[in-house]
Amino acid sequence: PTGADSSVNDVVTPLHGLLPAGSAVALAWDDALLGSGCRTSPGSDVRLREVAQALLADDKAPTGLQQPLWERWTHAESGARIVVLADVVTAFSEVQRRAWLSTARALVAAVLVSKRQGRQIELLERSKRLQQALFAIADLAGSDLEMSEMLSHFHRILSTLMYAENCYIVECDETQSSLRFLYFYDTQDDFAPDPEQRMHFDDM
Repeated sequence: PTGADSSVNDVVTPLHGLLPAGSAVALAWDDALLGSGCRTSPGSDVRLREVAQALLADDKAPTGLQQPLWERWTHAESGARIVVLADVVTAFSEVQRRAWLSTARALVAAVLVSKRQGRQIELLERSKRLQQALFAIADLAGSDLEMSEMLSHFHRILSTLMYAENCYIVECDETQSSLRFLYFYDTQDDFAPDPEQRMHFDDM
């Protein structure tokens, strides 16, 4: 995940709420499918994030915190490495520590499975769109459309795969240092190149 991720916050927020006021929580992860990242509870010191990320990289215990409450594990199904870390302002009993860490494991596992399933569905849908686009492009290549019309259709197909509202296609001749615009579409630029006219690089 990148950017604000409400599902990860849905783990950090309740875990933070189970701690005494003034405590802070960090959750760091490294997953082959979801990537790596770290979230902290609101108002947390940057040091907490740094420690949580460092714990992913080595087996050392956290230092520089008041009452560190933490656990590092590898998710059995996905192989994701996970660190949950809390800086608690007052000491927890062993029972409280076990209860909090068990809750953390359960919440993180549930979100991890959900996020991975969502990502897998997203990848399958993208693969399907790509396959459909390739079939459509193959049909275009075998059609008897004029070049301008064919490239216009190609532009629409491209738009199903990525942002391509503005698009141009050029034929480039490196030996003559020139190019010609086979297709040009821009929502604001009124440039209308002649597809038959070659333009030298210096003129561009």
